[in-house]
Amino acid sequence: MRFVPIFALTMSAACLAGCRKERIDPARAVLTLLDDVHHADEDPERAKRVVASLPAASRHDLDERAKRASVILGRRVEAAELVADAFVVTRFEPMRTKTDVRGDHAVVELFGANEAVEHGRITCVREGDHWVVELPFSETTPRETADRPRH
Repeated sequence: MRFVPIFALTMSAACLAGCRKERIDPARAVLTLLDDVHHADEDPERAKRVVASLPAASRHDLDERAKRASVILGRRVEAAELVADAFVVTRFEPMRTKTDVRGDHAVVELFGANEAVEHGRITCVREGDHWVVELPFSETTPRETADRPRH
């Protein structure tokens, strides 16, 4: 089973509807995030929405990565600049979703046209009355849903 590695968050996390922190379901938050991540390199506003929509721990981790990148590059690097490069997003177009909600956590499974190999799993957490996508590089991400090693 191949899982969606939304990695070191080079990410685009949860935006348009999912990132604006509106009342939406976890699957919509995930799909919105993926769409924004896919377009973050060509639209700086989407990259900023992704960062703004992340859980606090994920934003903190991304800010730390931006600080390290600033030192290496010798110029100030904003967290939003890392979104397109930090996230490893699905390598398939999601055609169907399945959501398992348990309290304030949800696991959204994504399925592509070939469900046998195009399958991913993303964890969401409820913040108030909205859902945000947890990113694997966050220390608060449950290990059982982080399907790849942290970098």
